Amino acid sequence: MKIEKEFELKTNKDLYALESTNNFIITNDGYSGITILDNTLNIVKNIELFDGITIYFIYKHSSKDEVLLFCHDNSCMVWVNLLDFSYKIISLNGIDPNVIFSPIYFWKEDICILTTYKNEFYLLDNENIEIKKVSNDIIKSNYSEVYNFLNKVIEHLPCYPLLGLNKHYIAKDSLDNSIVLINEARTTIKLPDNFVYHDIAYINHNIACIGESLIQIIDLKNIKDSKTFLLPEKNYQFLRAKFYFHNKKLNLITLSGGTRTIQNSLITTYMIG
Repeated sequence: MKIEKEFELKTNKDLYALESTNNFIITNDGYSGITILDNTLNIVKNIELFDGITIYFIYKHSSKDEVLLFCHDNSCMVWVNLLDFSYKIISLNGIDPNVIFSPIYFWKEDICILTTYKNEFYLLDNENIEIKKVSNDIIKSNYSEVYNFLNKVIEHLPCYPLLGLNKHYIAKDSLDNSIVLINEARTTIKLPDNFVYHDIAYINHNIACIGESLIQIIDLKNIKDSKTFLLPEKNYQFLRAKFYFHNKKLNLITLSGGTRTIQNSLITTYMIG
């Protein structure tokens, strides 16, 4: 597996959030909003949201250029249309402040189902752009296949589900430093014993395990001979990484933070062949 560096963007802002959609790359713009980039790291738009915003997680639509920012410290979510830059702040004040939304979700067509670490379900009301709690029975009755999938995934938290309705997902096994692709076959991938990773990216049959000092990329079609390692730039450490397709070619984008000061951030794209 070949990996070739393509584009790089350095900034003196504290960047910590990263996501990619069909056409855009999204990161936080300090603590006041988000920055939308194209696939060559040109800035498309800086969207000012509000001072002090802290993004816990970015949910993305499976096919549209829309995202939902979960901002727990600010008691809100922010829905953003990346095409026309419109957004709406959705208050979570009516929801128990102890509720934490998990990375387990389903957002396809007009259905957006969020889950919490307490195994609760919430729906995004697309017409009014608001978050509503719904009972497990309603989700089970109206979206039975989605319910079965999400309920199964929740049992294995913490894990890294695949976007949309899939028959497999990734779970972390801390006991022997391995990751498990749970599907009909249940594939276990052993990682180096001294490799500490904090996040996982996945697309098609490729997995990236992200550690501060190393990213390991694995092709599930050829696990034994396809492991590729990526090192951070000098004076930086990896924070996040995401796969995306550009011109029908697989790419990886990484977000790195400075080891000397958090005000130094680096975004880099790589083409994977």
